[in-house]
Amino acid sequence: MNNFTDKNRPSLQIAIPAYNEERTIENVLARILAQNRNSFALDKIVVYSDGSTDRTPDIVNRVSRAHKEVSLLEKRERRGKANILNEIFADLESEFLIVLDADIGIKGEDFLDTMVKNAIANPEKAMLAAHQIPLRPKNFVARMLYASYAMWDSIRFGVPGKDHVQNYYGAATLYRKSFAKTLRIPAEAIEERVYQYLMAKKAGGFKYIDDAVIYYWPPITWHDFIAHANRTFGTEQILIKKHFGEEASNVHIIPVRYKITGILKYFIRDPIYAPFALALNFMLSRLTLRKPERKTALWEISESTKIPIKAGSTNKKIIISSYDNIKNPAYGGGGAHAVHEVAKRLARNFEVRVLYGNHRGATDEVREGVAYKRIGFSIFGPKLGQLLYHFFIPIRAMTEDFDLWIESFTPPFSSSFTPLFTRRPVIGLVHMLAAKDMQRKYRISFRIIENLGLKFYKYFIVLTGNNMEEVKSKNKFAEVRIIPNGVNLPQSEEVKNRKDGHISFMSRIEIDQKGLDFLIGSFAEISRKVNIRLAIAGYGSKKNIAELGRIIKNNGLKDKVDVVGYVEGRKKDEFLEKTKIGVVTSRFETFSLAALEMMSRGIPVVAFDIPGTEWIPEGAAVKIKAFDKKMFADGIMKLLLDDDYYRKISQSAIAEAKKYDWDKIADMYKDFIWKII
Repeated sequence: MNNFTDKNRPSLQIAIPAYNEERTIENVLARILAQNRNSFALDKIVVYSDGSTDRTPDIVNRVSRAHKEVSLLEKRERRGKANILNEIFADLESEFLIVLDADIGIKGEDFLDTMVKNAIANPEKAMLAAHQIPLRPKNFVARMLYASYAMWDSIRFGVPGKDHVQNYYGAATLYRKSFAKTLRIPAEAIEERVYQYLMAKKAGGFKYIDDAVIYYWPPITWHDFIAHANRTFGTEQILIKKHFGEEASNVHIIPVRYKITGILKYFIRDPIYAPFALALNFMLSRLTLRKPERKTALWEISESTKIPIKAGSTNKKIIISSYDNIKNPAYGGGGAHAVHEVAKRLARNFEVRVLYGNHRGATDEVREGVAYKRIGFSIFGPKLGQLLYHFFIPIRAMTEDFDLWIESFTPPFSSSFTPLFTRRPVIGLVHMLAAKDMQRKYRISFRIIENLGLKFYKYFIVLTGNNMEEVKSKNKFAEVRIIPNGVNLPQSEEVKNRKDGHISFMSRIEIDQKGLDFLIGSFAEISRKVNIRLAIAGYGSKKNIAELGRIIKNNGLKDKVDVVGYVEGRKKDEFLEKTKIGVVTSRFETFSLAALEMMSRGIPVVAFDIPGTEWIPEGAAVKIKAFDKKMFADGIMKLLLDDDYYRKISQSAIAEAKKYDWDKIADMYKDFIWKII
């Protein structure tokens, strides 16, 4: 076993040649950035764009702004992989170099560690290659084409030690610096992998690493299948003879005994598709031998292989159940927004479905890569709809195909008891434990059901330490991760004065829980001292909106309070641009996304000092004793009258919000998910 310290870890550079890889490049970079780095020190990750005409450079530049180790080298004209490899070799400064294709999937978080550890353990080997596995498509024609690849794997993997040029395709290769700096692929090289393999054999040897796994999509159309075959089958061997002698011209041939053994093994494994595979491989070997000599190193692109490969390409399926969603006219709360922000980032690496409660105007749709599916009936309204939703979730847990389920707890008693209805892992996502508040409002013992349900979950994600203590008090054996909500950070960090701005409430319109009765009553007193408006933004039921209107009217504030409805996108940006002070007056809150969003824009927030705001440190907001009207008014007045105090709170709020970038939060979800599955 190797024990590495910071001082003795070898340095590593990763290079990715890319041509029009907008569909796959972000996924590959995400998988690389998620890798463990126990055996090496990562110097840099460089994407070499070979004349890309799509969004590949834009995507890489965006990733590089968030991850300083990522950079882009962009070429205006396409020159081919051999030329790019020569440039990569010339630029190399690290002890090891790993070159990855841009359209692969990487299995697990220890892929890079496995590659480097094998290189350290085999110092004589000049070049090492990862284990490539084709993904199996679903339709009949594509399965036939896949079978030809799988049969070929069965043949070539039979060579002892897999030390054969047919086991080197260059999709994931580690080079020693001492070897890479001597490599210069000749300009006349049409198919560079044979040249690299033979050079490695001369320099010390080649090793195939079985436990460093990558995945790839084989072609799923006839056109792409032939195009792929033309890259390798029947390639002219003049270059090989010139550099390595006549005896090297047959290096690509696998002995007949391994062919027969591999074919027989595949017939046993897949008797239905094996005959098609045998026929296809024989046909290709005949047809491509008659093809005209290829004059260019530029390959024809196979579009059907450019499919994003999720999270190590195992295509793991994740279901998130969340009654609320961002288009729900009755709710559309912070929890729904948090679920969507996480789901769309998980969708870069997994197949993600969100099962949400049916409501008026709801549809099954795909939003930003996430499949949204309705559950239940819209005719019963939101409250009865939530109860029915709890009934439908166990049924779906028994019938849906998934690898992991994230259950966002739903009022009135949080749990749908999902773990009782599936053997697959279930994570309880606690945006709030609603039973206490529901019991207070409706005088029904919801907490008994909630406490019982919590005992059946093995895994939880909670937002704060207070949530963690509450869950642990009900289920001391559970594994609980604190993963807070996040925010999309604005580009500008400038502290703005907003002299003519208003006081803003931005959340679900629910009079009791959100403390809107307190807010309106307090604002009535504030408005007598200073000329400022209150703006209220958010979804709400007809009953709550009507009650809010009555409270505003009864306080004589119809001309000073604006109820603007739900704001999103540009409307939200405009709303926040006009906000001078944000307020959070919830009687019960788990983690206020509205507060975090305002803080990220430098808007000082006045909030009750309750367990749900414990994540906000002193100085990053004005925290007051809950329901103390005088302290609430004093906090707002000080922000309005003291510019230095306003600026100090604003700067602290921006600094604190940076810790909650949604990309970082989603990475915490991914780490927990991979640990479980």
